Amino acid sequence: MQWIKFSRVMMYAACIFLAACGSEKDDDEVASIIDGSGAPVPDVAVSGAITGFGSVIVNGVHYETDSAEVYINGELSSEEALSIGDFITLFANENDDELDVSVIYAESAVLGKVSGINYADGTIDVVNQRVRISGDTVFDANFAVSNISDISVGDTVEVRGASAGSGNIYATRINKGDSNTDLISGRIASLDTSAQTFMLSGNEVDYSQATLNFSLPDSQWVSVVGTLSAQTGSFIAQSIRERQDRQPLTEGTASRLEGLIENVSQTGFDINGQRVKLLVDTQYRDGSAFDLLEGAVVVVEGDVDAQGQLQANVIRFRDSNFITVDGLVEDIDPVGVAPGEIGYDPFYWGTVSAGGETFIVNAYTIFVGRGPEFGFRGAWYGDLRLGDQVHIVAAGLPGSGDWVARVVEFERMEPFGPGPGAN
Repeated sequence: MQWIKFSRVMMYAACIFLAACGSEKDDDEVASIIDGSGAPVPDVAVSGAITGFGSVIVNGVHYETDSAEVYINGELSSEEALSIGDFITLFANENDDELDVSVIYAESAVLGKVSGINYADGTIDVVNQRVRISGDTVFDANFAVSNISDISVGDTVEVRGASAGSGNIYATRINKGDSNTDLISGRIASLDTSAQTFMLSGNEVDYSQATLNFSLPDSQWVSVVGTLSAQTGSFIAQSIRERQDRQPLTEGTASRLEGLIENVSQTGFDINGQRVKLLVDTQYRDGSAFDLLEGAVVVVEGDVDAQGQLQANVIRFRDSNFITVDGLVEDIDPVGVAPGEIGYDPFYWGTVSAGGETFIVNAYTIFVGRGPEFGFRGAWYGDLRLGDQVHIVAAGLPGSGDWVARVVEFERMEPFGPGPGAN
């Protein structure tokens, strides 16, 4: 069976109910950022890959975006231009126990030609940056690629995903690139104003010919459009833009940030340019404090303190081993507790069995239904039926032996079988 790649899928997902009590914020309470144009200081900041729409779903949480401005690579755009797998940052404000998302930023991590591929490690090199591809990386439907084995040296790709200031990238989506120029992004280092050069994501950038409308301090996050010189090896910048999604967060901002760990110390680490402070009672999910290593992919939840550090209440690890299974659905076992009800756990909705394996399904699982009965609305756990043909990408939980379904693609097979919760 041939599975169709998807670029944008509408899916139903659980709506996490957000209610503030005094100054305390619930674990699942999160949302948006500031656009640098005098907008209100955000109450909530969120970064992560889009896992669904209606309005926007990030890491299993549904955010209403009716009044949100959308910026893609610094240009004002629209929600319709976003796709599944795009790595975004949201900033929002609380209003009568609801979150009003004010702005969404989607940024390309790198754009350029593939210069190297390591199939064993699941990585490609693009403009001197190492891009890690996982089982839940989404490939553009217009790109004749469905996994790393289909990529060739010389292909032009645009990568969306979590990136570290040093240049490492965890790809959440890969589009076919169609530009004559390259793009790199990261944190400025070794700025030399006399030579008009700086280091950015493993590249020496020559900005002597670049359009520049702001100062260039060290450690500033920027996106640079230009070309990689074959003669000198330098990146010749044409334009340089500040990354508004990487602005410092203010005290009291409730945050859920997904990204790559860097600058690890005994007290914390950096993620997306934000310093994270470890607490005595920090909770670890799908890993432990021993797994806080450079380059690990995590989701951090907490509030920003007076020193501008994100106090880590919860750290969830996204890095895992992956397997793929093709087969028929053999069993469906839901918990039967809906969002908002006592006992609801977004990390455990139930299980689905196929191909001799049992997989945990949760609010972060992406469901893709194939067939006219699903239409534009997409699909969710409740649409699965016994006997459906499925393609499942799952991640292994460290030390548990369990598998968590990241993506479940399924096609309805006749006759229809019972769904989750059926007697």
